[in-house]
Amino acid sequence: MVLVLLYNIRKCQLGFLLLFVTAFWAVFGAGGPFLVPSGVNRGIIQTMIVLTAVCCYMFWLIVYLHQLNPLIGPQLPVKTIFWIQQKWGSAVHN
Repeated sequence: MVLVLLYNIRKCQLGFLLLFVTAFWAVFGAGGPFLVPSGVNRGIIQTMIVLTAVCCYMFWLIVYLHQLNPLIGPQLPVKTIFWIQQKWGSAVHN
């Protein structure tokens, strides 16, 4: 019961963080271009702000999602481990 409750709380926290960061970069990317003053390079600066928001959000999202389901290293059979130990020598000295 307690584990199920803790799991549900953790899922809510993860969802809140995802929504918060998504909202932050959406506001930054959508609102930032309106704050650029008039000038010769206004269009370029607006494009840079939007691309910065998109790239930063995508980088954060990819790292965040990879941490939710980390990759596990190769799982070697016991025979292979013994073979490697025999060929390379044992690191543990008795």
